[in-house]
Amino acid sequence: MHNAHRVAWVLVLGVLLVGSSALAQVAVAPSRVAVFRVEPRGLELSEDQVVALSVYLADVFHEKSRSQTVNWLEMVPLFAADADPKACVDRDCQMPLEAKLGVDYGLHVLIVPLGKACVTTGIVYPAGGGQSARTASVRGGCTGDELVAGLDSLAERLVASGPLLPRDTRGRARSAFGELAAEEAGQGSAGAGGEPPAAGAGGEPPAAGAGLEPPVDGAGGELPPAEAEPEDPSLMDDFPRFIFTLGASYSMAPLLTRDGDSGWEDGVKQPDQIGPKLVLEARLGRYFTVGGHIAGLFGDQETRFVEAAGRFGFHIPLVWKLALYGNLGLGLSSWTVHKSCCWESPYPVDEEFEYVGFYANLGLGLRLMFFKHLGIHLELAGSVSPMSNRNSYYLYDSSWNAYQDDDIVLWRLELLLGLVTGF
Repeated sequence: MHNAHRVAWVLVLGVLLVGSSALAQVAVAPSRVAVFRVEPRGLELSEDQVVALSVYLADVFHEKSRSQTVNWLEMVPLFAADADPKACVDRDCQMPLEAKLGVDYGLHVLIVPLGKACVTTGIVYPAGGGQSARTASVRGGCTGDELVAGLDSLAERLVASGPLLPRDTRGRARSAFGELAAEEAGQGSAGAGGEPPAAGAGGEPPAAGAGLEPPVDGAGGELPPAEAEPEDPSLMDDFPRFIFTLGASYSMAPLLTRDGDSGWEDGVKQPDQIGPKLVLEARLGRYFTVGGHIAGLFGDQETRFVEAAGRFGFHIPLVWKLALYGNLGLGLSSWTVHKSCCWESPYPVDEEFEYVGFYANLGLGLRLMFFKHLGIHLELAGSVSPMSNRNSYYLYDSSWNAYQDDDIVLWRLELLLGLVTGF
């Protein structure tokens, strides 16, 4: 009964470690963004086409930023009966809408034709503010398909520096750990000092060719060079922010050593062990992960090994949807061996040996996301588990010599193959 209680406590602690590791990331709800009507300046598009582009922009920005978005069609009913929603292109009109919707940010996108190309510019404003938090521009064609592709690229650029964080009651963006976001330190990217493009007299939007359109190089009206791509934004978006792995773990002949009177003695290899492993992780910043795992390994002679650990690791995209992955885990472990044999020997055995102690793990592997929310994980790890017991147990060698073992260490090399789901 006492043994069962100890194993149960290890499992309970494992669940707590796994759950608490993700709470810091999950506790903060996603930000809410009002995606206003796309503004085509000097581009001949029907109102149906503009509305379709606006709704598509909200959908793609939701997918790329993992924010909750309010699209243009959801805003139209908020206008007064005598108001023209299409004229809502400046902050004086947009800020009251943001207050009514209770959003954290507003996104305004405009499309300006330059020669045979179209430049699409997006500006993210903190709700109720006139200073931009982020801006980005892309250049492409002016056909329907090319405009849609431009909105895809624009959304990726706007979120390349990280997700938009929710805002506190004083209108400041904060991370899960209460840190003031860098974008709220007055470092918006739209022009010097982060100021948005100036409006015309009387609050009217600037005319096409002024303010937001890129500078024209030379008298021939040639387009400037395309701006540099942010560092692998599409590659980073291929990987989920929260990762759940369920796999099979195989430990090849774990090595048992004990702390004898003369120091560490030569160990004895234990039976191979195999069992399930459950891992829950959250992306912490751009390249790091935090999480926890629980696992149970079983071998012959009724051996059981249970581990529960918190873990901190790194996650580095390589090519396509393949990433290099590593982790360091620290936690608790329980090892139990039940022996009932050798009745013809001088020292017959019919006991259950249980040891409880600590656990340390160092792993390296590869993760491939072959679908958006589904992938595989392969990892090779080494672990050490120093354990002890209050009782005086005896282990027997092949000559039936009994050794008292209050303190042991279990060394393992472990291979994990798992199925990954993410969101």
